[in-house]
This record gives sequence, structure tokens and C-alpha cells, in this order.
Amino acid sequence: MALVNSDLYNEQNELFKRTAGNTAFPKLKEYKIPIQSETAVTTADDVLLFDLPVGSIVRPELCTKHIDYTTDSSATSTTWSLGDSVDDNRYSLSDVHAADGELAFIITSDQPDSLTTPFTVTDATKTLQLALTAITGTWAAGEVIGHLNVVVELP
Repeated sequence: MALVNSDLYNEQNELFKRTAGNTAFPKLKEYKIPIQSETAVTTADDVLLFDLPVGSIVRPELCTKHIDYTTDSSATSTTWSLGDSVDDNRYSLSDVHAADGELAFIITSDQPDSLTTPFTVTDATKTLQLALTAITGTWAAGEVIGHLNVVVELP
């Protein structure tokens, strides 16, 4: 019985010979972050969600949102952008409409600059924040309205 390589296997081996493995296949980590605030939230509030690892690169094309207002919230709809303290829509160029029961990618046909030009997280930009632009209903203190699955490429 012979052991035979596939074309993909051969291409992979050639790729590893030319580049470091972590360059060809970066280390990705996914964080499941609850969308929650310690105080009541209104339109135009920014909610600080999570500190990203400095030196990492957020991969917005892999990030998703899962919205579940019925579990713990009296809010029925929110619209927001995802970014940091320097650029509040760094990871979602257009506002993200979050309907109940929705599981979807955070970017739409509008592509943020961070998709085409990867942005390395710095100490000044490490805090992931949600910038709320509209809310229907009430998002009270402590209520979880869903989760973000944020994928980063580790340094």
C-alpha cells in the first residue's frame, strides 16, 4: 500500500518551507463577550465591553453577534457600532442593527478599514466598545442583550 500526497498537502508543505508557520496560519482566538452594562443604557451611550490583547489584530470578517432580548432585557431593538475609544466604528463601518434572535456577522456590505488594512491593537485602543446609536425599549442595568463572538489574531 503506497502513501500518496494530495496537491493541497504538497502546497501546504511548500508554504511552510517559504514562511514561518504562524505567518501562514496565524493563531486565532475567539472571545465570547456578553453585551451587558452595569448601568441603564440610553441612545448615544458607549458601553465598554472587553480589553483585547495588545498587539492582536481583530478579524472583523469572523466576528458575530447573537442577540437575545427575551432572556434578560426589556429592550426590543438596538443599533450600534463596534470600535474602541479612538475610532468607535473601527470594526463595523455602518451601524449594526441588532434584532431579537439574530445570529449574524457584525459587518455588512460596508467594509470597515480594519478589514482591508489590519489594525494592530495598542494600549490606547485595547478596550472594545459598543457605541449605541438607537434603542427601542429599555436596556436596564445589568441586563444582557446578547453576546459578541470576537475573533482576534494573536501576536
